[in-house]
Amino acid sequence: MTTEGEIEGEIVSDRPALPKEMDAFYWTGFGGPEVCQVGKLPLPGSPGPHQLLVKVHYASLNPADYQQRKGEAKHLLKYKFPKVFGFDFSGDVVEVGSEVRDFKIGEEVFGMVAGVRTGTAAEYVLVDDYVCALKPAEIPHHLAAAVPL
Repeated sequence: MTTEGEIEGEIVSDRPALPKEMDAFYWTGFGGPEVCQVGKLPLPGSPGPHQLLVKVHYASLNPADYQQRKGEAKHLLKYKFPKVFGFDFSGDVVEVGSEVRDFKIGEEVFGMVAGVRTGTAAEYVLVDDYVCALKPAEIPHHLAAAVPL
């Protein structure tokens, strides 16, 4: 038996499949500019219950990125390398967690990431729903990405 959206047990989606890798701007350890790289990294994964997977249009950098890369907080926070730069972003929701009620696939959002878990200077970012907001239509993505932090 099949239901709407299924074909013999397979879930069918209207959106294209996500790639396995994404382009990202990241750092490989503490230090100066020599630890900065641009390259391919795996996508962050599927959203948890209260998370969104967002296709990033724009990300912004701020002094916190520079300070973290230099290692100013390395004794306080646990870092996993490679670490993607960026705290702030603007983009489109491509997946939502099972408990997300305020956002839908395809909506434009802006927000920030919390902590050192993931960064926004990549094609995709996994974020908690409580640090996101719907992007007003009259504000372009490049300006919305500069607001959050």
